[in-house]
Amino acid sequence: MIEISKDRPSRPWKNFHEYRAAILKERNLYRDKTFADDQWPCSRCWSTGRINHPDYRPDPIEGHKLTPHVDCPSCGGTGISRYTTKDFRAIYRKKINDYKKRLALWQKMKKRYSYAKLTVAEDTMTAILIFKGNKTVAFKEET
Repeated sequence: MIEISKDRPSRPWKNFHEYRAAILKERNLYRDKTFADDQWPCSRCWSTGRINHPDYRPDPIEGHKLTPHVDCPSCGGTGISRYTTKDFRAIYRKKINDYKKRLALWQKMKKRYSYAKLTVAEDTMTAILIFKGNKTVAFKEET
């Protein structure tokens, strides 16, 4: 069952530059590294260039505090992702297309909901189920 929120889905970023800024803010762990326009921070090491040694298990009390570090195999210890701007643009397009699909579904369900609200009694409006193939789509009114 897919639940449709009463709130309209919001677009995650206005444009690609805002997406890049969000990625840089999220992944640049120490905020001391600057990246050129065609460079992106590594997602595995969070742009530090080092990760915990994969063969060591965390200490039951201290966790990974005492685990030795090795160079990140994804970026080779540079902290710069091997993926290019072209790859990140493809990821951005996919996320925006997912948003557009969610928005279209929300608009369609909102239209059906408002039509059903006109035709159904007020006490039965807590949930309207619309069967679509083998999936059940529910639009719940929040009180």
